[in-house]
Amino acid sequence: MLMTKYTKTIFSLFLLLGFLQTACAPLIITAPTISSDRRGVEGQFIDQRIELAANVEVQEIVGDFRVDLVSFNKKVLVVGQAPSQKLIEKIIQTIKNIENVEQVFNRMTVGKELSYKAVLNDAVITTNVITRIFAKEKEGLLSALLVKVYTENRVVYLMGLLSQQEAEQAINIAQNSKGAKKVVSLIEIKSFKK
Repeated sequence: MLMTKYTKTIFSLFLLLGFLQTACAPLIITAPTISSDRRGVEGQFIDQRIELAANVEVQEIVGDFRVDLVSFNKKVLVVGQAPSQKLIEKIIQTIKNIENVEQVFNRMTVGKELSYKAVLNDAVITTNVITRIFAKEKEGLLSALLVKVYTENRVVYLMGLLSQQEAEQAINIAQNSKGAKKVVSLIEIKSFKK
């Protein structure tokens, strides 16, 4: 089959969207480096194991749904869409039963799956927030390597172990980022010695 320029563009877009729709995308876009992550190596390893186990377990559930999850410090953000509340409850319970999970933030909704365009738009918003945090690093005390950012349906979720000042700065940047309609802070506030 002869591929036109338009067909190649569409094909490339679908490949990108397929990648972005996996749970790996938030890790690639927001992964803090090992040395700067306040969870330590063991904490990072535990969170990666939680994400891997959750993805495997959720794939075993029968139904037509979309789910993405992000684990940070044994707390799991779960977003996506399912056709019924009963199915959402089954997904959430499955994740709660995974070893080392201390808390689950259920942000799944009943309804149709997000369109590829919406998923792509969310990835753009996430990238915009992270880029803006990087740009502000020189002016303030917040490092982009300390914040995990995930966007679902234009709602920006922030996770991390931050001081009160760092959290306020991250929230302010996210709230003033193009495309974000709402910011939800799941940040753990801690005191850190300088």
